[in-house]
Amino acid sequence: MALTGRRADDSLYRFSVARDSEVRFAPEYLDDVVVLLNPRCTPRENMAEIGLFFHFGFEDIADEAFLAAIKPFDVVAFSGFPEEHDRIGEHPIVRGGRVASDPRFDFSIFGKPAGRCVAYETQSYRGASGSPVFAPGKGIGSELRTGKLVGINAGHLNDTAASHNGLSYFYKSTVLREMLNTWVGADVSR
Repeated sequence: MALTGRRADDSLYRFSVARDSEVRFAPEYLDDVVVLLNPRCTPRENMAEIGLFFHFGFEDIADEAFLAAIKPFDVVAFSGFPEEHDRIGEHPIVRGGRVASDPRFDFSIFGKPAGRCVAYETQSYRGASGSPVFAPGKGIGSELRTGKLVGINAGHLNDTAASHNGLSYFYKSTVLREMLNTWVGADVSR
């Protein structure tokens, strides 16, 4: 597996992740989320020297209270690398959509439990699985809400074997928070 990122000057860096890197799966088998813990990468670069210009911390991952404030028809956005992405510049496609199911409850897919996921109205295709899903900031004054990572894009729903019906789904950020809290020991409960 390879990881690609960007430096502040927009140049690319790439790592190859060793097959024996530590991989952890969500404890609930229906929650399709994976975390790489301290991946063994080559070539090894000093992360401080890479010059990363964008990252987010534990505080940027939405907790249960933040998710409870998200309502159906709220706007969310995700980026990914579907077939249509900018292959010359290796830039992602950013898509937006609206929350389609009530995030207070777990969405079932075609009548079957699917884990702690939320349906949203967007066109997500192969290449966007695993993409972060953000609820952008909104409001003003005392009603101001900062943007947060609310989930991990997982897939799309088909009407038939060949037809995308305009709905996709993401796993809630609380799955990721629990995993990080359990395996990394980070205090993300705040």
